[in-house]
Amino acid sequence: MKIVHLTPGTGNFHCGSCLRDNHLVKALRRMGHDVVMVPLYLPLVTDHEAASGPLPVFAGGINLYLQQKFPSLRRPAWLRRLLDSPPLLRLAASMASMTSARELGEMTVGSLRGLDGRQATEWQRLIDWIGTEGKPDLVSLSNGLLNGLAPGIRRDLGVPVICSLQGEDSFLDTLPEPWKSDAWDAFRANNADVALYIATSDYYRDVMATHLRLPPGKIITVRNGMDFTGFTPAPTPPEVPVIGFLARLCYGKGLKALVDA
Repeated sequence: MKIVHLTPGTGNFHCGSCLRDNHLVKALRRMGHDVVMVPLYLPLVTDHEAASGPLPVFAGGINLYLQQKFPSLRRPAWLRRLLDSPPLLRLAASMASMTSARELGEMTVGSLRGLDGRQATEWQRLIDWIGTEGKPDLVSLSNGLLNGLAPGIRRDLGVPVICSLQGEDSFLDTLPEPWKSDAWDAFRANNADVALYIATSDYYRDVMATHLRLPPGKIITVRNGMDFTGFTPAPTPPEVPVIGFLARLCYGKGLKALVDA
């Protein structure tokens, strides 16, 4: 099967979703699938060689921001390519803390509205590229914040779209109103064009099924795998159970809850 997998990058820090996607794509290739990993927004940062290979960043964060804020602004092709260059995108990523809650809300809602939002021009370019260069049997979205692409992909390419779910609620619920409600409404509006949602735990499956008002069978659980290449069992088991915890160091990732438990 030929699959195009769309993954947002972070530009300057490791992200669990990026690491997971990178290993997922490589595992699918080992199973015999033809998988193209397409970076979005910012360059990917991974612990191993990126599965995206030499592909450029599509729908770069700077171009998307300009499209959202100034939809009538004309940007010639050479300028769009310049603004999508990795050095400029990494610089933009380093300034992310300067983004206001209002701008973050506007960008999120704009993304979820896809071709019906102000970012439509950039998203249409991506869909056109997928159709002419990728020519997939299936398009896979790394997370639900990309599901605004689903209606356009279904309309223009006629292929199914699947969407992984990875912590969207903890982000959307921090947006101020009216963007929080608008974002959830836009998210739900795309459900009909997503063939299947995939959660990484039963808990999160149930959380998002409630948020998105999904019928049974529309969302399933596929737990994250582990690549044990290079690891061997200890000569003797530890006297007490040992738990491994890999996550970005921040309160919201739950390390304190794990330690307290």
